[in-house]
Formats: sequence, structure tokens, C-alpha cells
Amino acid sequence: MALIVTSEPFALDATAAIDDLMRPSNAWAVRSTPDGVLSWVSAAGTLDRQPSRGMWQRIADGVAGRLPIDKYL
Repeated sequence: MALIVTSEPFALDATAAIDDLMRPSNAWAVRSTPDGVLSWVSAAGTLDRQPSRGMWQRIADGVAGRLPIDKYL
């Protein structure tokens, strides 16, 4: 995905916001065990499910994960 911005002030603000959101202290790393179990690791700790996701988002992820769309990804 790409975004072309012709406004320098907007581009600088967007860059600062993206840099802030992508700080290691504000990010999760996904790890996989040899048996395929995923965990999310951050400075806040380790979780065994996606962080900051509500019940309905997890349900939608579960349904989407069962759709035969691998060839489109």
C-alpha cells in the first residue's frame, strides 16, 4: 500500500503519528511455537490471544479464518 502526500505539514504530522504508533513499547510481536501455537509479546507481557480485541472482532477473525481465501492473499 502506498500513500502520496503533497502537503508537507500533513506528511510531517502523519509521519510523527506513525512513528509514535510503531514504537517498540507500543507494539506486539507475534511468536509461534514449534507446534504452531501463537503468542503476542510486548513490553506489557505475553498473551495467548490477540491483544486489544473485543469479542465480536475475535468472532469475525474466527469466521474469516475458515473462509477459503488463501489463494487471494
